Amino acid sequence: MPLAMCITLSSLVGILAAYFDPRIQGFLHISGAVLAFVLVPALGIFIGNLLRLWLRPDVVLGTTQQVIGARIFWAIGPQFIGWMVGFIAASNLAGLPV
Repeated sequence: MPLAMCITLSSLVGILAAYFDPRIQGFLHISGAVLAFVLVPALGIFIGNLLRLWLRPDVVLGTTQQVIGARIFWAIGPQFIGWMVGFIAASNLAGLPV
């Protein structure tokens, strides 16, 4: 998945999470939560993409199902893991325990 599309989807999820969570009240709290939910997961996606480019194997040997599974994982797996870690960190920054 291209990096720009990952960051765009992450930003959309972050903005929606900040606006529709009833525990976030007040303009400054919402503004801080939006910044946290947009910037921190984007940083996680960027780091996950760097790790994907650095660690991805050149050749995957196995059955067709194993190769397809490995290709799907290396296409979206590290970015998703980075997004999850970033989203959990942003939740803690915004004062929302996960």
